[in-house]
Amino acid sequence: MSEKNKIYFFGDSIIENCILRHSRHGNSIFEQKADVQEISKGTLFVNECFKNLIKIKDYGLEKYRVTSINCSSIKTKCYSTADIDDNDNKKVKNRTIAGYNNLKKCKTMSISSQLPNSSTEFNSDDIIILNDKGIRFFSKDNSDLDGLIDKLFVNNDAQKFIALSAKNFNFVLEKLVKVCKDDDLEKITLLFSLDECRNNKMVISSRLSWENTFACFYNAYYENRYVPYLKKFKNLISFAQIEGAVVLDNSKFEFLFLADHVEGDIINREILNFDDIIDVILTAYTIGTMLKKNKLNCAKYALELACKYNDLKSTTIDKKIFDITKVDEIIKNSSFVTISAPEILRRDWKILGLRYQDIGIKNRAIDIVKKGLEKLSKEVPTFKSGKLLSVDRNEIENYRTIKVLLDKYIESDIQKPISLAAFGPPGSGKSFGIKQILCNYKGEIVEKTINISQLNDANDLNSFFKEIGDISIQGKLPVVFFDEFDTNKFHWVKYFLAPMQDGTYYIDGQTKPLGRGIYIFAGATKLSFSQLENEVENEIKTATSTLIDAKVPDFISRLRGFIDIMGINKNEQEPDDSYLIRRAVLLRSMLEGYYPNIFTKEDNKRICNIEDELLKSFLDITKYKYGARSLEQILIMSSVNKEYNFLPSMLPPLSQLNIHVDAKEFLGDRALDRKKMEV
Repeated sequence: MSEKNKIYFFGDSIIENCILRHSRHGNSIFEQKADVQEISKGTLFVNECFKNLIKIKDYGLEKYRVTSINCSSIKTKCYSTADIDDNDNKKVKNRTIAGYNNLKKCKTMSISSQLPNSSTEFNSDDIIILNDKGIRFFSKDNSDLDGLIDKLFVNNDAQKFIALSAKNFNFVLEKLVKVCKDDDLEKITLLFSLDECRNNKMVISSRLSWENTFACFYNAYYENRYVPYLKKFKNLISFAQIEGAVVLDNSKFEFLFLADHVEGDIINREILNFDDIIDVILTAYTIGTMLKKNKLNCAKYALELACKYNDLKSTTIDKKIFDITKVDEIIKNSSFVTISAPEILRRDWKILGLRYQDIGIKNRAIDIVKKGLEKLSKEVPTFKSGKLLSVDRNEIENYRTIKVLLDKYIESDIQKPISLAAFGPPGSGKSFGIKQILCNYKGEIVEKTINISQLNDANDLNSFFKEIGDISIQGKLPVVFFDEFDTNKFHWVKYFLAPMQDGTYYIDGQTKPLGRGIYIFAGATKLSFSQLENEVENEIKTATSTLIDAKVPDFISRLRGFIDIMGINKNEQEPDDSYLIRRAVLLRSMLEGYYPNIFTKEDNKRICNIEDELLKSFLDITKYKYGARSLEQILIMSSVNKEYNFLPSMLPPLSQLNIHVDAKEFLGDRALDRKKMEV
C-alpha cells in the first residue's frame, strides 16, 4: 500500500475550474487576465468546496493527496495540493486569483507519467474522478486511450467516478465495456444528467411526475436500444437537474426527489447550468466518498450543496455550507425524500402507496386531519397551486400538463381561445383545480360560468358568447366554464366547434371574433376522458352514430388538453391507494374553514380536536353520494358552533345524514343508539 491514498481529478477538473476557468489559453496560471472581481460565482463556489477538500488534515483524512490532471490536451500540467499555499491576501504579479495566490508553476508532462506505473498500485481507498465534459480524454484522437483505460480501470481496486457528457455518452460506455471485464465495470460509478440520456434518444419524461420520470429511466436502462451498453454498469447516478436523482447501487435502484417539486422547478438557469452543477456534485461526492458515505447519501449531500448554490443571490459565498464537519447533519436534515424501487417497477406505479406501506395509508390520513398537511408535502409527491393540493399521481400529471399549456397560452399572443375539458364524478371540483392554477396569473381574469342544461336554444348560447367577446375586447382574459356541456346527448357540442377552432361565433346574421379566452368544458355524464374516447371508438367499430352525429369526435379534436378529477370516493375501475389521503386533505381544509374553534396550538402545529371514531367514520365510509358536496353538507349540518371538540353527538339527524351517506354504515354500532335517542 502506498504511503498516501490518492484522489485523481481528470479532465476539466475542479481545481482547474477554480484557477483556470478564465485563462484557457496559455500554460501558466500567472497569465490570468481576470482579477477576482470578474470571476464567476460558480468559480468561487467550487473554490470554497475545494479549499475544504484540501484541508482534509483537519478532519482526520490527511492520508489523501489530491492531484488534478487537465486533459484538455494529451500533454498537460499537473497541480497538486502540495503546491498550494492558502494565503488569501498574497498577490502574484499584482493579480489575486480566485483565492489561490501562490500556486507553483509545474512543468508540462504526459498523463501517463502522472499515474502509478501499474494499475495494481492503486488501492481501494484511492479515488479516481474523470469529468468528461468536452475534453479529449475519451477521444478517438487520444492514441494512448486504451492504455490509459487499462491502467485506470482494469484490475484496479480504486473507487472510480466518471461524469459523462452527451457528446461522448455512447462512445465512453462502449469503450469501457470493450476494454474492461464485468468485475472492472462494477467498480465504476457513472454520473450524468437525465438530459444527457434524452440527448441520446432515451425517452424519459420531464415535469409530469416523479413516478413517470423514474419509471421511464428504469425501463430505458433495461430496454433502450440507443444506449445498449448502459445496463452493463451496476452503479450510476443520474441527476434530474438539482431536484432529484436516480441512484443505482450494486444493481439496486433507489430514487431521490423533492416531494413538492419536479425536475427543473427551482433551478435558476440564469445562474446555473449542468456544467456548474457537475462541478459542485463531483466535489461534494468526493467528500462524501472520503467520509465513507454510501452512494445514496453521497448523492443527497451533492444535491443539497447544489441547491444551496442555486439559492445564492450573489458571488458572496457563505463558507459555513462547505463545513465538512456538517456532512452528517446535512444528510440527516436533507429535504430530499428517498425511496427504494419495488422489485417490479410498473409504469403506473405510485410512490404514495409504497411510501406508506409500513405505517399504513389510513394512519397517515388520520395524522393529516389531526396535525395538518406539512408533513405530507415532505414525504410524497404533491402538486400545489393556490388552495389546491393534489397527491394522486394521475391528477398531478394532469394538473402539470394543464399548467404548462395555460402558461404557454398566457405568455403567447394567440388571438383565439384555448379549449380544455374536465371530467370527474359529481362534486369532485372540476372547475376548482383550474381556477387555482390560474390564481397566480398577474393579468386581469374574468370568470364566467354557464350551465348548458339550462339553455333554451342556440340564441341563448350566442348571446353568452357575445358577453365573452366583449370581455376580450376590453383587454381582459375570460375564463369560461361550460358546465354539463355533454347534456341532452351532446346536443350542444356542434355549437362549440367554430368558437373552439376559429375563435368566432354567429349572431344577428354576422360572424364575430371572440378573441383570447380559456374555455373549460366540464362533463356531467362521463367520469373520465378515456370513457368518452372509448365510447367514440366503439361507435366507429360498430357503425353506430349517436356520438358521431353529435360531432363529438370533432369536439375532441379541438381540445388542447383535459383533466380527470379523482374526487374523494374510491375509484373502482383501477387501483386507487390515495383516496383516503384525498379525503383527509379535503376534510382538514373544510374543518379549518368552517370550525377553526376546534383547533388548538401544540408545538407550533394546529391540532384538530375531533373524536377518533368520528374521524375514522369520515375516512372509512364507502361512498359519499355526491362527492365533496356531501362531505361539505354533513359538516355544515353538524352543530359544532363554538364547541372546542367535534363529537358524534353533533352530527345531523339520521334522516339528514342519509341524504349524503349510508348513515348506518357511517355510525356503525352507534347508529341504533342514535336512532333511539332521536325517537
